[in-house]
Amino acid sequence: MTLTGHDGAVNAVAYSLDGNMLASASADTTVRIWDMRTGEEMTTPLLSDNGAVNSVAFAPDGESVASGTEHGVVCVWSLMSGTVAPQKLQGHSAAIFCVLYSQSGSHLASSSADKTVRLWSARTNQHLAVLRGHTAAVHTLTFAPDGLTLASGSEDQTIQLWDIATRKLLSQTPYRHDSAIHDICFFPDGQKIAAGCGNDVILCKPQNGRKNGILCTGAKLTLSVSASPDGQSLVSACGNSVCLTTMPRLTARSSSVILDAHTESVRTARFAPNGLYVASASNDCTIRVWNVNGKSELKPLTEHEIHRIDTAAVSTTINSDVGVLKSHTDEVTSVAISRDAALIVSGSLDRSIRVWDPRTGNLKAPPFLGHADAVFSVDISSDGRTIASASGDHTIRLWDAQTGKAIGSPLLGHTKSVRTVVFSPDAQWLASGSDDKSVRIWEAAGQFALVADPLIHDDKVKVVAFSPNNQLVAVGDSSGRIHFWNRETGQTVGNSIQSNDAGLKYLAFSPEGAHILSDGNQTVEFRGPPRANSQNSRDFLMSIETLAVQTIKLRNVITGEVILTLRTCQNGSINSVAYSTDSQFISSGSEDKEVHVWNAVTGAVIATLRGHTGSVRSVAFAPDCRFIVSASSDSTIRVWNLIEPSLQHLEINAFAALDPNDGWVRGPGGELLLWVPAAYRTYLYRLKAKPGEVEITVGNAWHRGTSWTSCWNTDIPEFTSTPM
Repeated sequence: MTLTGHDGAVNAVAYSLDGNMLASASADTTVRIWDMRTGEEMTTPLLSDNGAVNSVAFAPDGESVASGTEHGVVCVWSLMSGTVAPQKLQGHSAAIFCVLYSQSGSHLASSSADKTVRLWSARTNQHLAVLRGHTAAVHTLTFAPDGLTLASGSEDQTIQLWDIATRKLLSQTPYRHDSAIHDICFFPDGQKIAAGCGNDVILCKPQNGRKNGILCTGAKLTLSVSASPDGQSLVSACGNSVCLTTMPRLTARSSSVILDAHTESVRTARFAPNGLYVASASNDCTIRVWNVNGKSELKPLTEHEIHRIDTAAVSTTINSDVGVLKSHTDEVTSVAISRDAALIVSGSLDRSIRVWDPRTGNLKAPPFLGHADAVFSVDISSDGRTIASASGDHTIRLWDAQTGKAIGSPLLGHTKSVRTVVFSPDAQWLASGSDDKSVRIWEAAGQFALVADPLIHDDKVKVVAFSPNNQLVAVGDSSGRIHFWNRETGQTVGNSIQSNDAGLKYLAFSPEGAHILSDGNQTVEFRGPPRANSQNSRDFLMSIETLAVQTIKLRNVITGEVILTLRTCQNGSINSVAYSTDSQFISSGSEDKEVHVWNAVTGAVIATLRGHTGSVRSVAFAPDCRFIVSASSDSTIRVWNLIEPSLQHLEINAFAALDPNDGWVRGPGGELLLWVPAAYRTYLYRLKAKPGEVEITVGNAWHRGTSWTSCWNTDIPEFTSTPM
């Protein structure tokens, strides 16, 4: 769509966190708010009396919009209050080029031609700090995914990183580039920064700011860069064009496509939160929204070649015929994958631990035997040397991953069944949780000696997880609460979080450590079938019913705020979840014998993996995200190849996903397709469709075809209609 209404150049655009709104900032001194489902303006223009508006940003809760103006004033507009006057934040002495909220919504940052960056409290709008270090105008800002670091790019040709807690530079001697820095963005994994530098897009290491890759874009200045939520695409603004570049995980070459429609210079281009759309703003006074989903046939252009970029080596390729791993004689309770994806480790109620080669599906060694009771949890250290197992015999055992020999004596200390065991990401620590209501921390360097007194809880400990920086230990108990402990001090951190009322089965930190996954529940009220006293099908006298819905909650680690809720359609509780290392996917295993794969940004189910004949007890992602491993009560382990073409049709199974709570039918990326009135929702069912088709049920008949609208017309021969 093309959005028109501004009378001057559009300098910036910003999406709301849910992608439903777009804010635009213009030289005509206004900010406009657009509904992305209709393309209409949602409010009257927000008028600034401080000159042209150069930048705009949504608060994460979508209730406020901040803008940076030509005369050095930050304006904060409340979209909920109904007032048209902004609150003005003053302190800069020259034009403001960028405003940006932190992911947690606690900070607002602004950068200016006065060579400074300022931090403000997003909750009180009070000034917090001035960050000085640049020697020229500061054009751009970006927060790291963990929210702990702020990067700034300047006319002085440097990118500087700031510690938000201390408000100090992380490096006193920033690396100087060849040209002024116009725009920067972090990739979702936090391991790379992209920057518009002169005519190029450069890729930098955030640790030192040094260049490790270049994307040449042409003869025009690159004014804007934005990374897709999955980190596999980059959109940049150069001259009158928008350039969409893909960067495959397993190759050092990129491919690009040019999006041409603007008639004047493009000021900015931004990905939508679901990665399906790009919004671009131009000096031609328009905003254009592009559908970039499915841009797979991109022509490789030599001028867009990455000259030098670090890429991870592929350690293994999984063949789809590996399929099912059978050897255990009882329920498989836990699986783990080594960091190099060369080993799969499993534990079972049959008291054994087994190690598999994922490339062949064969056992790497005889079963590891020694526990006197069921094995409830297994993990493998990040260096691939040590396997840990936790058992109902009250012990933890350690095993050499290569030889299968026991390492030392069993670790003693717990007085009841040990339900969970996990290595820290740096392999220096081991945490275990038990029915004895305690968590114990063991030090690897000290031959797994206890390092402190047990961490005591009020209820049985069901699951433990280390934060990616090794400092926090998250603990889930049988009362449904999450507790956070400092590993070094053994003291609790912050307040506990009540995640559900039925006990926790899983916890998983996001790869950058800012969020945590936990199980939850939710009661949903919905309209059931017509009551018995209904006279005919047009009498929509509906019964009101309630349904306890299983949910996966994605929370902010610091505030406990729920960022995303994944509501399941399974008949049974979820037993396990896993985060992909690129932050793109979440997988879950449940009592309904299925594995689901979710989009970690939008919360949409993008694949349903079926094959187990028993409940799925544990799931794990391969580090390169090429496959998922699941363990089941059917005594088997399954390897799911996520890049196998035969699995691509699984996305179709989630195409017609009707939300009974709000009545929207959503597509695979979470986009809104169709709203169903409450009286009709009970007649619309989600059925399995063939690849390329959709199926819907209306009244007493179902319809199948290749377009939604035609499915409703049973007179068209190529579509079928069969009585139920």
